[in-house]
Amino acid sequence: MKRNLMKEAHKMTKEIKEQYPEVDYQAQLGLCLSFLSQEQEGEQEMKELKGTEKQVKWASDIRSIMSELIEEATKEIEETEIKMAREIILGQENAAWYIKFGKNLTSKYADKYEKVYNLRYLCKYLKANCEFDDVEKQQSLKNLGKAFKVLEDRL
Repeated sequence: MKRNLMKEAHKMTKEIKEQYPEVDYQAQLGLCLSFLSQEQEGEQEMKELKGTEKQVKWASDIRSIMSELIEEATKEIEETEIKMAREIILGQENAAWYIKFGKNLTSKYADKYEKVYNLRYLCKYLKANCEFDDVEKQQSLKNLGKAFKVLEDRL
């Protein structure tokens, strides 16, 4: 797996170096490796969903929308501040969980503002109902909620 990662990083670095000759190869290789390893970690976070075929399909759509909005909302803040919240929200394996908390995200009538608003309140709900005793997880959910608020204000 790591060997493929290294090959992919070299390939990506060569393409960037061809396009931008002034780029330092070693520094760019480090950036590409970091990017690809984070991308690989993100793929591993997502667990296989459990439920009926219909639930799994719907929950996959919901989780995909949640993931996109989380990425967009967190461009302005440190990754470490919301890592646990991302794991909590995107790491669920029960399809019914996504349907319960995210069914409004797939509505054809929901605009982006409403989707972000719903995710912000999901963070508040999870933090308030404290399925998670860990203070760090609660803080991470709070930080993600703040990121959604910033994104909401921009829309």
